[in-house]
Amino acid sequence: MATEPVTLFQDCVFESYSNGQVRISNSNPIGHVPGGVTERLEPTEAEWRVVTHADTLDAARRIDQALLGRGLGNNRPVLILSVNDIEHALVSLAHLHVGAPVVPLSTTYSPLSSDHAELRDIAASVEPSLTFADHGSCAV
Repeated sequence: MATEPVTLFQDCVFESYSNGQVRISNSNPIGHVPGGVTERLEPTEAEWRVVTHADTLDAARRIDQALLGRGLGNNRPVLILSVNDIEHALVSLAHLHVGAPVVPLSTTYSPLSSDHAELRDIAASVEPSLTFADHGSCAV
């Protein structure tokens, strides 16, 4: 059976030095580098979603009511498997508003394995009343 080499670093340039060090750099141009962390907050052509404090409180109360209506109280945590976005923040704030524990779980756990064993282990130890997954690609 013939095998083909796997090239993991197609766009990388390797430079070896006499002291044993190897410098790896990407041959593609890096493009624009922000001048600071807050530069990404500057307005762009993209539309910004604006959520006021009043909107946030209203959403938190509506989420709370929806959860209570489903019999989900504050005795067990909510597992959040979502990217850091507004929905994640609203679900977190809603639960904190009523004193319910929140367990945000990094979405990087989701694609680590095809059987999601690590996610299942974490969920089993947390025993959430609800798992919130905003993006289908993050769902267990």
